[in-house]
This record gives sequence, structure tokens and C-alpha cells, in this order.
Amino acid sequence: PVFYCDDCGKPVSTPESIAKISALFDEHGSNIWFEKDSMELVPDGFTCPHCGGKHFTKETDTLDCWFDSGSTHFASLMTDTPELWPADVYLEGADQYRGWFQSSLLTSVGALDQGAPFKQVLTHGWVVDGQGRAMHKSLGNGVDPADLIKDFGADIVRLWAASSDYHVDVRCSKEIFKQIAQNYLKFRNTARYCLGNLADFDPNNDMVEATDLEELDKWALTKLDELTKAVRKAYNDYEFHVVTHMINDFCVVELSSFYLDIIKDRLYCEDAKGLRRRSAQTALYLIVDAMVKGLGQQKISVRYNIFTSALDVIFLFLLLPEYGMTGYFLSFFVTHLINFGLSLRRLLKITGIRIPFRVPALCLATLVAALVGAATFANISSRILAFVLLLFSGLTLWGITGREDLQWLRGLVKQKEQGGG
Repeated sequence: PVFYCDDCGKPVSTPESIAKISALFDEHGSNIWFEKDSMELVPDGFTCPHCGGKHFTKETDTLDCWFDSGSTHFASLMTDTPELWPADVYLEGADQYRGWFQSSLLTSVGALDQGAPFKQVLTHGWVVDGQGRAMHKSLGNGVDPADLIKDFGADIVRLWAASSDYHVDVRCSKEIFKQIAQNYLKFRNTARYCLGNLADFDPNNDMVEATDLEELDKWALTKLDELTKAVRKAYNDYEFHVVTHMINDFCVVELSSFYLDIIKDRLYCEDAKGLRRRSAQTALYLIVDAMVKGLGQQKISVRYNIFTSALDVIFLFLLLPEYGMTGYFLSFFVTHLINFGLSLRRLLKITGIRIPFRVPALCLATLVAALVGAATFANISSRILAFVLLLFSGLTLWGITGREDLQWLRGLVKQKEQGGG
């Protein structure tokens, strides 16, 4: 905060003037420098230390564009949570070695003699097009994330970010996203195969001891252990792209091309509760559990898909043998209803929209009516089918006639459109 004396023209910055500005900033924020006149900013009775003048003009140029960011460790971290100083990591682009990182060192080491305000620094490159060129409007090579989400889904965008080597410039194009989508399908299909063969497996009762496992299953778990150790190291080293590549290689090379192909006979032909089949199921259970934990750190919702697919398998296993295609229809309906409920819950939490009380009340009334209507049928399969059809018809009719009750849903759609997907 520098002033200039109107009489002698010399710059003025004293401990008294700095203390006054600091107090004003603390009370009103830094914009007060531009909102108030110079004479309202200087201390009462303040005079020029050079000539004794009493009239001043404030500086309007930026002294150092990085000073504000370079002093955040003191203004926020050291002031609000001194026990967390220095910061664990500073994350920014590679150009900040001469910007934020440097100004933070200058204010901490040079001014406060406190040492570096961070324990480590993590830098990244820039997003460029598929040919490695910077994105510019003039070139027309920009890629809008909203378009990518619309074409490929948010999960593929997350996987692209997680699988890219951010230490260098990251390429972005639809061709690259098509390849990422194939990797995503590999994760998903591997998990579905494992879950499909675990429908009758209870890990609390059916898990086989390590000493009793088949040799091939021991080999698979040895490879899984190696993968787990490598994944943990990669996370600790912030090498997120290494994690996705290692898990993808494990799914393609060790599992799909070798292990999963060999154990098919044991899974499909051996005694359902026999040791050899349970041994393979034990390995599959541990593999899919490790995949969920490995991918879960990157917020890729294939983990969520794994859990909902597990529900699908469980319902299908319980209903299909006794109720045939009616049971299959019910399992499909129930799991997708649960899917919808979980998705709606997450969306409401994000947007903050509250559902009017009459909406769940009408849903409950429709559910009760469907149950009562289905109870009139004597055959259990007819009851199940009638319940599903009545519930679906009731909700559809309510959606057509009770439009005023769906304002909250319109709000969700509007916020989703404004958010770009």
C-alpha cells in the first residue's frame, strides 16, 4: 500500500500507514483500496516523512501480481489453522515455478524466515488437442467438456483425466475418448463376469483358506497382490495414470486372456458347493473387491455400477429359479428402481432441491394400491406381474395428471441443463 506525497512527489509507506491499511483490509476486504479516497485510507493526522505534506495520492498499479497468492499460506493457513502449516502439497501448472511457488517462498523464507510453506510441489501440463496443439478459438480446435459428457458420459471424462500423464501436456480428442471408452468397458465387463459367478457365494461362509486354494487361484491372487502394492505406491507418488493402466493391463492380460478363460470349466461344471469351484470364487471375490477399491479413489462410478450389478445378480438368483421369466422381470424392475432412487438421491443432494411432502406421499399411496390390487390374484407369479404393472401404470398416470406436483423435477432438469450435463 504505497501513497505519493502531492507536495514532494516521493513515495510514502510507513509502519503507521501499513497498519491502518491492514486494519481496513481485515474489516472491509482489499477492494476498499479502490472504493475509498486516498485521504480516507491514511491514518488521522498523517504527514509525509520527507517534507511534512498532508495531501496524498494512492498507488493504482499492481506492485506484484503474485503477492496475493504468495501470501495465502500466511493469510489463511497460518492464521486460521496454524497446526496445518506448512501445507502438504501445492498443486499448479509448471509455469508457477516462477509464479506462485516462487512468491510463496519469498514471503515465507525471505519475509518471515519460516522455511518453505509447503512440503512438496506437484505440477501439471496443459490440455491440448489430439495433434498436440494449444486450443484456440482461431484454430477452432477447442473441445467443450459438456460435449464430451454428452457423447461419452461423465465417467469416461473422469477416466480420461485419471489415465492421462499430467506431467506433460494432455491430449484431448474424440478419438482418444473412444479408446478410453474401450478401457472402461473392459473394467466393467470384467467386474460383471466376476459378479455373475458370485451369485451363490457368501464370503463369510464360503471363503476358502489360502492353503486350500487351487494352484492357479494362488497364482491369480499373487498377481493381484503385486498389483495392489504397485497401485498403492502409484497413489502415494501421485501417479494416477499408472493406476488405471496397471488395472487395465491386469484385466486384459492376466484375467481375460488367461485366468478367466481357464476357470470356466470349474465355475460351470464342478459341484456348485465343491472346494474347486469355491476356490475359484474366492479368487474372483478378492479380485473384484480390489478393483472396487483401486478405481474408487478416482471417483470412477464403475464402482457404483459394480454394486448395483451385484444387486441385479442377487435378485435374479433368488427369483429366476422359482418364478421363471416373471422373476426375471421383477428383478430387472427392482434393481432399476433402486438405481433410480440412488441416482435421484445424489442429484437432490448436489442441487439442494427439496421434494415436496406430497410427492413421496403419492408414491407411497400408489405403492399400497398396487400391492392391494396384486393381492386379488391367486397365483404368486400373477401377483408379481400385476404389482409391477399396476405400480408402473399408477406412477405414469400421476406423472400425466399431477404435473403441478413435479415442479421440483423441472428444477432438477433445469439445473442439469445449466450445469452442462
